[in-house]
Amino acid sequence: MCWHFDHCSGRTVRWINLLNALYYCHGTFILVAFALVKKPIQYCDIGTRKLKRKSEVTKNEMMRAMIETCIRNALKFRFVLMDSWFSSEENFDFITGKGRHFITALKDNRLIALSQ
Repeated sequence: MCWHFDHCSGRTVRWINLLNALYYCHGTFILVAFALVKKPIQYCDIGTRKLKRKSEVTKNEMMRAMIETCIRNALKFRFVLMDSWFSSEENFDFITGKGRHFITALKDNRLIALSQ
């Protein structure tokens, strides 16, 4: 359990840090991987002298590890559908480097090139 800012309600809520991967085929969803985000490490920022939290592993690293596991387990898939939270150049390069395609929404502050 951890505190997260819920943009829909506009307030901080207590929630479970769970990341999962679902496989969809012919109208059926199958859970193929999941990860619980560990409790963050607390540290004191020297500049501001405020208590801060930082996870040992980012959600993006966890997502890439889950895709890698699915590939190692010979799961046959061509596309990765992901939340806009994961829409980054590093993730796009990782997915295309594995011979897969991605589908995601882009946040309005992202810059894209429509041609070379």
